[in-house]
Amino acid sequence: MQGDARIDDEIRTTVDDTGREFIARKHRFPANAAGFLIAPVLWMIDFVAMYSLQGAGCAAGLDDVGGVDLLRVLLGALTVVVAGTIAASGIWSFRAWQRLLSEMEDEQNVLHVRSAFLAYGALLHAGLFLVATLWSGIPILMLESCDPLSVR
Repeated sequence: MQGDARIDDEIRTTVDDTGREFIARKHRFPANAAGFLIAPVLWMIDFVAMYSLQGAGCAAGLDDVGGVDLLRVLLGALTVVVAGTIAASGIWSFRAWQRLLSEMEDEQNVLHVRSAFLAYGALLHAGLFLVATLWSGIPILMLESCDPLSVR
């Protein structure tokens, strides 16, 4: 058989010449490109949504609804949900990376090395973009939602 892998069309798995399934097929996400990009995409959506909702909420007067700063609550909840999702993807990436490393000790296949790299990169992305999400979300707690600059 040519090369080090073949794809069996009946069961759609990647196996090596001895019939073993590649480790990377068992750990598809987050050890792939989608897992690598999940944290930056979530942060981008949060960043755009936060500034869009803040502007629209101030225009609609959501900063004081019945004595409650509804806009602050909404933006804070958005930050918590996105930060929690990014943290969960980081934990998932860490576990996948650890499994790949433990199973890869005797394997030196390029597919395994790439999957371990992508899982580790997803872990680093999750940490970086968790900090970025919190950095852009914490001012919600400290500043007024709609504080127009007025010239006196």
